[in-house]
Amino acid sequence: MRRKLSYKLTSSFLLHVTGVFITLQFEEFILQDSYKCTADFLEIREFNETGLLIGQFCGVGRIPPIESLNTLWLNFHSNWVLEKSGFVIQYYLRDVTAVDTLKLNSDRKQSTTFSESGCVNVATGGHGTYQSVRIPTGKILSPVPCSFVLDGTQSTKSQMKLHMTTKQSGAYGKSCMGRIFTLIPDSNRSKGHVGIFETDSEYLLNPKRWEQVPYICLGTSRVIELLLNSTLTLVLWSSNEHKALSLEYWIDYDECADSPCHHTCINTVEGYQCLCHNGYQLIEELCVEKTVEVADYCHQELTAGAGKIISSSEPFNLCSYRVVQADQKITLTITKLIMPFPGNCSLNYLEIKSNKNLLDRLCDNVNGYEVAAGSSITIFQYTNTTLLSRLPFFIAEYYTTLKQTEACQYNLLGSGEISTPGYPTLYKPHSHCIWKLSTSKGKVIVLDFVDVDIEFTDGCKFDRLEIYDGRNKRARLLQTFCGDQSNHGTVISSGHRMTLRFITDGTGAGRGFNVTFSSMIS
Repeated sequence: MRRKLSYKLTSSFLLHVTGVFITLQFEEFILQDSYKCTADFLEIREFNETGLLIGQFCGVGRIPPIESLNTLWLNFHSNWVLEKSGFVIQYYLRDVTAVDTLKLNSDRKQSTTFSESGCVNVATGGHGTYQSVRIPTGKILSPVPCSFVLDGTQSTKSQMKLHMTTKQSGAYGKSCMGRIFTLIPDSNRSKGHVGIFETDSEYLLNPKRWEQVPYICLGTSRVIELLLNSTLTLVLWSSNEHKALSLEYWIDYDECADSPCHHTCINTVEGYQCLCHNGYQLIEELCVEKTVEVADYCHQELTAGAGKIISSSEPFNLCSYRVVQADQKITLTITKLIMPFPGNCSLNYLEIKSNKNLLDRLCDNVNGYEVAAGSSITIFQYTNTTLLSRLPFFIAEYYTTLKQTEACQYNLLGSGEISTPGYPTLYKPHSHCIWKLSTSKGKVIVLDFVDVDIEFTDGCKFDRLEIYDGRNKRARLLQTFCGDQSNHGTVISSGHRMTLRFITDGTGAGRGFNVTFSSMIS
């Protein structure tokens, strides 16, 4: 069966021969690659266009043999974007009565037969799918056994993920979707061996070197997911014992062995993840020390997670600064604002907008002004140039957090204990939590630190705990904490109120903090 890919092509093939197994052998496969194979693809189903989906394939690579009973339906689709070589498939027919078998004895004195010639499938890497043969009721009397091998012995350390599904119920005495075995490690076994059915069949048949994987499989179970730390996995399936099996698999090797990451590499089933030490952020697999982005001249755009603006003294009548963070909340604090003509908006002002929405217009000197908005904030400086005056001068700082769906704000009275959500596990990124403490008038609040483990950066500009001497964050800042210290001593308010604010960015984490609070007569 040959197919050369052309533009805007859709064609179907139906292979139907009663009483035989049909095996597809892929000799060449080169199609346009696309997400979820939605552009050019080859779709294979059992029976017809509405039958059980065996797979939808695209891209370039090796596809394992596909086998089914009686009928296979193939549909090839090509769009108009790219032209590739296409595919070449050979198909074979095999009588269902000519099934060669061998036996694997488990430690429990059980035996399962499976086909050695036509129903043995071996996968040696990557990600793919496997479908057990489907036996129409009344068409065949003898059992049809099959096996599937996941061979990761190319690496001394590999993980395997199995996602098993079925559309059959537990009727007719059939239970799980197959018996699963993993290889017991053997220090005498040679490393990197592939092709166990060709040269190592005695090893495969030795029950002392295989361990059966237990998994819960009730009569109604239709989805099972397993994560196995094994270099070799064997799935045995038989038509008279098990439900029809649809298996999606991942064979993962230790990509971290070659140290692709700058600081820390975490191996995952479908790849790897690079992590940075606290105080650093990941940029294209490199860990770069966190720094605050600074804008100090007109018409700048800031895109970092935290930053500072020192307004320009250039002789313009209008100057702007824009902070952009998609899908995040931006909190801007103006720590200092000096107007050339305080209180007169016709002569000078500082205007703050989010997209096209006006948030505020400031015309007087202020300190500690705060405003929050989503996605973007733009600050406009204006002055009347006919008076030969400079622009308003201001200093502002900002940080970003995720738009939280759950409130993280607490009002507490008297005495008690405070800790970050989830303490002592690592706190979440983009957190913004506030605790407001109060006691009776005539008393002060005493805060005693038990544990502090917050990502350290110079000046505590990213993850930090702020403590204010009053009812909100406009009160006097008593102290800011970050780093890893078990004893930060005691902090005492001047009145009967105190506010704690905990802020984190998107990278780096620690246990958080744990403090106790009480009150005493001032």
